Amino acid sequence: MKRLLFLLLIFSSLIVKTDNVSALPALDGKISDNEWSAANIKQILMTNGEILSLHIIYTIDELYFLAEIAHEPPNEIILNISIPHDYFGVEFDLNKDEVIMATPSSPDDMVLIDYKIKGAVDMYSHTFRVYEDENNNGVDDAEGASGSEGNKLIWEMKKPLDSGDKDGNDISLQSGDTYKIMIAFWDDKPPHSSATYTNKMEGNTQFIIMTVGSPIDRTFGEIIGTTVLLASLAIAVVLIKYGIPVILK
Repeated sequence: MKRLLFLLLIFSSLIVKTDNVSALPALDGKISDNEWSAANIKQILMTNGEILSLHIIYTIDELYFLAEIAHEPPNEIILNISIPHDYFGVEFDLNKDEVIMATPSSPDDMVLIDYKIKGAVDMYSHTFRVYEDENNNGVDDAEGASGSEGNKLIWEMKKPLDSGDKDGNDISLQSGDTYKIMIAFWDDKPPHSSATYTNKMEGNTQFIIMTVGSPIDRTFGEIIGTTVLLASLAIAVVLIKYGIPVILK
């Protein structure tokens, strides 16, 4: 029994905290310390003159976006999303033809947050209409959340880089691939309305060029934790083998 307690004591004294080691963001509309510390940040000028801060994280198989933009009134809460409210969207230009809202023969992938329901909705678009993946033989692969902090609106989302959802016209990307997006922000607008603000055009294009960056390792913290546990076990075995006394009160 003393030896078992000794092992537990060794484990508890050597295990290190790994909560913030390459941890992935929680999609809850709140920004915790270090949650997006691994992100690349892109500052995007919107047509309302505000700067939208887009934080991007890639894993082996997913992309994460955090969008922040200043907005009044402070600490806005969306009470009823069936009435005019704020919501956010990202259009992925699948074939890089730079046609806004795409064409019937080549729809674009799209994610909207707080569109008709809380969270993200996986959609596709063409001819200035949007179609929910789930209602058109596709799969809703997107997750998201919204919130506010002071006078800042927050949207968080994640999406597979390649879900295999062809009917949903989803993106199919891997590390190193380039892709194009358009950002849209609806300011106190009802669902199905035209976007109030988008990113400003750069040159003669509405779309922003992005590149799938190196993925962060979601298992890095787990590897450290496992290594420490194994090291603790080895130390405990050596100490017990050589009869080092243990004082337990």
